[in-house]
Amino acid sequence: MAFKLPTPSFFKGKTKSDPKAAANAVAASKVQPVKKPSSGWFGGLFGAKKPASIIAAGPTTAARSATGPSTNSAFGATGNQTQKLAATVAANKTAKPKRDMGAFSLPVLGRYPLQTQFQVLGTLIAVFFVFMLGAIALDTNSRGNISTWTNITSQLQFHTQRLAKSAGLAARGDVSAFPQLQDSRDQFQIYMDVLNDGGPAFNTKVPNAKISEELTSRLEELTKRYQEASNAATAILAAKNDLTNLSRNVAQVRAGSEELAGISQQLTVALQQSGTNPAQVLKVNRLTFLAERLGRGSAEILGAEIIDPEVTFLMGKDTNDFRDLVKALESGSEAVGVAAVGGENRARVTKLRDSFTSFESNVKPILDNVQKLVASRQSGRALQQGSEQLLSNVEQMQNAFTAEAGRLPLILAGIFGVLMLATIGLVGYLYLVNERKRGLESELAFGSFWPMIKERITRFSGLPWV
Repeated sequence: MAFKLPTPSFFKGKTKSDPKAAANAVAASKVQPVKKPSSGWFGGLFGAKKPASIIAAGPTTAARSATGPSTNSAFGATGNQTQKLAATVAANKTAKPKRDMGAFSLPVLGRYPLQTQFQVLGTLIAVFFVFMLGAIALDTNSRGNISTWTNITSQLQFHTQRLAKSAGLAARGDVSAFPQLQDSRDQFQIYMDVLNDGGPAFNTKVPNAKISEELTSRLEELTKRYQEASNAATAILAAKNDLTNLSRNVAQVRAGSEELAGISQQLTVALQQSGTNPAQVLKVNRLTFLAERLGRGSAEILGAEIIDPEVTFLMGKDTNDFRDLVKALESGSEAVGVAAVGGENRARVTKLRDSFTSFESNVKPILDNVQKLVASRQSGRALQQGSEQLLSNVEQMQNAFTAEAGRLPLILAGIFGVLMLATIGLVGYLYLVNERKRGLESELAFGSFWPMIKERITRFSGLPWV
């Protein structure tokens, strides 16, 4: 069905006077026969596609061209517009615009399908996440261990000072110093075992502290120094009974020497008043001197860091001289040059003898165990002198732990975190590019299908598509 419009006089005259236009009209009407499309509404829309020349000229174009152009002018102009539209559609089919959607491609994964790329990138995200968590856990564990080791070295500093102080007091027989000395030695040993072999400390369990060459060297030096201090402390503890007896005996000797000196002085005055021979008075007066020197010797033994052998020798000699003089005053002795005293002075000599017997019982253990006392005193002195070096080693160990608390695990955690985020961003970018490309393909497919629909509508209605 087609509408016939009257041909304007302008086109009529133009066609008649223009042979070239007539020839073009005749050429346009020469088309190849095509299969007759199916009838009906859907057949008119979606039937076999007619050439553009048929749409432009109509079914009776050849006849109209033969008889004259008077009835073909309007449709000839409309046909030109339809021909231009058909040419545009054909150009769109042959030369589709291409957008540069494939400019970005992964170096290695780009050759694989998009689904494979997503799987590989997802695996990388999981791996980076696991590595990041592992680095964070490693950093947390490392910092916890170093914190525990640092606390141990702080305790070692305390026990080093306590060892030196308690060793000095224990070597002089101070009873209260021995528990402190033993506790510090045992605690020091426990902490050293933890540093060397690992174990529980401060409600946690840590490995050994040999995590670097420097720490291993520091720990070996500290262990060697501590072993010397431990041996000294053990020697002092082994002589505990002798040292405590020393302290008690020295105290009694000092008290007894004062008592002996007082009794001897009273006896000397009494002998002078009784008119005793001055030579014998001088002999008796020597008892006072011997008692006082015994008291000074015992005090020196108790307070000196190193026991002078001469002091112990004099104490033994003075004790023997004191005993001989007392016996001479009781029984007389020509060898000593002292006659026996009588009367009231004899009672004073008896009292002096009893006091000396108690005094000698306290001096004798000191003289018998002098070698043990010397060894213990030397151990205490060695421990005190070595405490400075031991404390220095502990401080160096603590500084090494502080320096070892690096940031490498935390840096690794940051690197893995950045890689994970970058991979997530890459996945998102590939997803957006894929979605955009699919949308463009749908748009291009619809764009190639829409001109065909417009052509069918034009052919069915007989009206040009504007």
